[in-house]
Amino acid sequence: MKNVKKTISAVTGIAFLVCVCMAGCNSSPEVSNDENEDSSSDVVIRDGQEWEAYDIEHYKEGLCDGRISIEECAEQYSQDIETVKASDYRNLSFDSCQFDELPEFEELYVMAEEDHGITTQESWDYLEEWLDSIGKRDLVDMEKEARIVTSEVEWDETQESPYCYPALCEHMDLSSGGGALINTADCHMQISYDGAYSMSDGKMNQYLQDTRHASKGALGAYSDNVVAEGAVSQLADESWPLISGELTVGEGAELAKSYFEAGTPFPLQEGVALEVPEVRVFTLGDVYGYDYFIQRIYKGIPIAYRDYGTFSEPTYGIPNEDVKNAYVVDTEGVSAYCGKNASAVLTELYSDHLMLGLSRAVQMMSENIAPQVNIDVKEAGLEYVPVTFSSESGSITLFPCWRFSGTNLVKGEEMVIYADVLTGELYYYTM
Repeated sequence: MKNVKKTISAVTGIAFLVCVCMAGCNSSPEVSNDENEDSSSDVVIRDGQEWEAYDIEHYKEGLCDGRISIEECAEQYSQDIETVKASDYRNLSFDSCQFDELPEFEELYVMAEEDHGITTQESWDYLEEWLDSIGKRDLVDMEKEARIVTSEVEWDETQESPYCYPALCEHMDLSSGGGALINTADCHMQISYDGAYSMSDGKMNQYLQDTRHASKGALGAYSDNVVAEGAVSQLADESWPLISGELTVGEGAELAKSYFEAGTPFPLQEGVALEVPEVRVFTLGDVYGYDYFIQRIYKGIPIAYRDYGTFSEPTYGIPNEDVKNAYVVDTEGVSAYCGKNASAVLTELYSDHLMLGLSRAVQMMSENIAPQVNIDVKEAGLEYVPVTFSSESGSITLFPCWRFSGTNLVKGEEMVIYADVLTGELYYYTM
């Protein structure tokens, strides 16, 4: 499985991210011959705030020697895998490693990520459209239930959530519709600066006769008891009884993919595609549900994703992989989800046709990681990894990297390492 599971409750991890999302409302190198246009600006907009843009000129000064063409990398990839498996590294073992197939791509990019942006009117209209689509428009008084979490208007701390937050209809002149939400026993939606962040149509809590807010379904409260998990490709033909009817895992994955490809509410930008790589099957009372991971792809290369959970931040560059789960509990499609909206805007800052091949990257990694580390590498592949460079900064930059995940045998910790294929820079964390 591509992501390394965290040993904490999914509910805790997701709830933490929801808090972060809401808080945003408050708060001599070898160079290729490519003609690279620096499309960066002084600032980027994320979580509705301005952040200092990544210094791409400084990055280009660090481009490393020993890179080869993308075509040559693809031609020697199979041989590189055999070389890596047969080599005796002092601190890395690849004896049982699963290597992903090399994606098909023409260029490598360093990219900035920014908000798509959403107005209050767009948030209001999408909430209404969504209520109609799930058949609950008549059950929800929009003027009462549509709220917005924002620092621009004072909250009423004497009221319970969500009524402590201002009514959206009374503040349509706000600078952004990010933070708009509905959270009742019938249904739930929360909107971020890129569009919908979390949603539940209420089917799960109603089937279980849980009278609490429907957000429980979006936040994974019912998906802890897992009976099967793995790659969608491996479980595609398997099926379990759902709230109504049966779907194979593969059919459910296609429904989830189509749902998000249609936009929630914004369309995907050109070059962005979606995949549904993994699934967990969980019990829901006397039936079952499918919990899918949703992954972005940019021009052929996957963007790194992970499960909810906690991890250490030992490097200056902090990997900030996508986190998104979608729940299918009947034959109609997605009933709930929470996480990264794929309409976030990616801007290419730099492009290149030269990269570190797999064996060269592993050799450099072995030479540069701490001697007290001894990693049994279980999985490896090529991905874009979103990175932040300060816990106080909201700026995200995506780098093309070889990903290595496994166990540090010295400490018994799970570990993920990303090696930048253009500079050799390492980003990593432990769990």
